[in-house]
Amino acid sequence: MLTSNAGTLANIALYGMEKALGIKYTLCKRTRGATYENHTKYSLCFYADDFVVMCQTKQEAENVKTLLTNYLSERGLTLAEDKTKIIHIEEGFKFLGFNVRRYNVTIFKKGQQPRPGKKLLIKPSKDSVKALKSKIKDEFARARGTNAQALIGRLNQIVTGTANFWKPQVAKEIFRNVDHYLWGKTKRWLKQLHPRKKWKWIIKRYFKPDNTGQSKDKWILTDPVTGNQLKRMSWTEIKRHEIIKHTSTPFDSTLTEYFRKRHIKEYNDPIKLDRKKLDFKIDEG
Repeated sequence: MLTSNAGTLANIALYGMEKALGIKYTLCKRTRGATYENHTKYSLCFYADDFVVMCQTKQEAENVKTLLTNYLSERGLTLAEDKTKIIHIEEGFKFLGFNVRRYNVTIFKKGQQPRPGKKLLIKPSKDSVKALKSKIKDEFARARGTNAQALIGRLNQIVTGTANFWKPQVAKEIFRNVDHYLWGKTKRWLKQLHPRKKWKWIIKRYFKPDNTGQSKDKWILTDPVTGNQLKRMSWTEIKRHEIIKHTSTPFDSTLTEYFRKRHIKEYNDPIKLDRKKLDFKIDEG
């Protein structure tokens, strides 16, 4: 991790890091079209002033540290020693709120005996899940004494925003876990809101079938006045990120059409919950 103060400037500095590491891309023709592939010993992934370099051996990793120290010093940047680590992929590491780790798995193929293998999985980190649940907990605490409309409005923004950030990775099980957590908090909040009412009365007033058509769930928290409903995180389908073509950047004026089509495709994604119209207005009253 860099100790620079401006993420944009760090991003510019990191843009030439692949060349410093000797990373090159080769044009390969596949059945699905031509792709650029990296067959060198290093791979780099960076975002703003965070980056990770992947390689095959510990010695190569140590060499990277030396190479980057010299590269960054020429640009007035330094590596943060307390945050720069060499970690084996089977131990896993955190990057941008996700945990990247290779697991031992059993591989099943039709007509073959099960055999041991390895698989790289990228999941939302435990700290990220904990932070999300803390944010949800704070919203329920904030909503004490208010109506369901105010709570649903704020929670929907948190749930859909986080789900769309996590959906390119292995997150389906975590989505269900968060939904379960929301159910427990919802039940407790409603009993505190109506301490003298029986649970059957609360169920009849606040829980209705899903009106979006995304599920057959009949236990959706629903505002009794407006009919607005709390969205399930598990309604967001997992969809892998489509990698931007080799060296393409939105700052290249010759690629305006390419990025325009990417944005249109992303916007029209039918499973993207944040594109669905949320017909609610947060009511603080």
